[in-house]
Amino acid sequence: MLLLRDYKYIDVARIMDYLSSIDPGVVGELTQRMKSDSGVDFSGTVNLQALKLGGKGRKGNESEVEQTVRIYGQHMFNRLYGELNSEDAIQTIGMDTPLEIHELDKSSVLEITREFRPSPLNQMLDSFVEVLDMMKSLGLENEIADGNDMREIKAVIRLLRGEDGNNDVPMFAKADDSSDTSIIFVVRENFLLGAASEFRGEMTLFGKVQEKVQPGSSIDLLDLLKILPPGVREAQASGGEFKLALHSFMGEWPEVFGGPIDPKEVVIEGPAVVVTPVAAYTI
Repeated sequence: MLLLRDYKYIDVARIMDYLSSIDPGVVGELTQRMKSDSGVDFSGTVNLQALKLGGKGRKGNESEVEQTVRIYGQHMFNRLYGELNSEDAIQTIGMDTPLEIHELDKSSVLEITREFRPSPLNQMLDSFVEVLDMMKSLGLENEIADGNDMREIKAVIRLLRGEDGNNDVPMFAKADDSSDTSIIFVVRENFLLGAASEFRGEMTLFGKVQEKVQPGSSIDLLDLLKILPPGVREAQASGGEFKLALHSFMGEWPEVFGGPIDPKEVVIEGPAVVVTPVAAYTI
């Protein structure tokens, strides 16, 4: 059956990676398509991770190359979906159907519809950055905090959000009752086909199970985003102290900017599934 999807997110790099294991010629096919559609002569490989699809929120400034990659990526996703569907490899979970964690294997392919929302932490950070930019444009940046405090605040924001336009955006669908399983995934902002602020609500997520969080266990957003360097993450003492310091900072977040942030908002209790996102869409 032919499905007409309205794409909200499409990770072209991951689609090409997965599809290359089935058809090694897809990367060369994309390069040729980009040459013929945009008239640009490419040498070597294309850095898909550096592209910003969707014209930064559909403002009409999507380049020809980005438009070609977006359209081709959607076409390649349909191919990947068809290959997996022909092998009955996709577990489809409807909006009102509970997800049983014990029925999943690591690397299971999920197509699941839920009401997704960004992490409250990221929403608050985004709001703060918007206010900060506005105050800065009016020459009132120092009214928020003094120079040293502002540098510390900006450093933590960069740590938690990433660089502007290349952010990791954590998304959630928390289970309403014990019979269901929470869903967590992290998208790259440059693969969103619209404004990050509009990426929420009921949609279908397609991806691969990355990690299962069993009942009685939990996962910290700071671990999920891999904010800490590998050496610090592996050293439980220093890594734990750093996370406690960040949690303390969140608890002291100014009320005027939506704080304080409850540490529970950045810790997801099991049962939960962390999904590696390939695409998100509505049908």
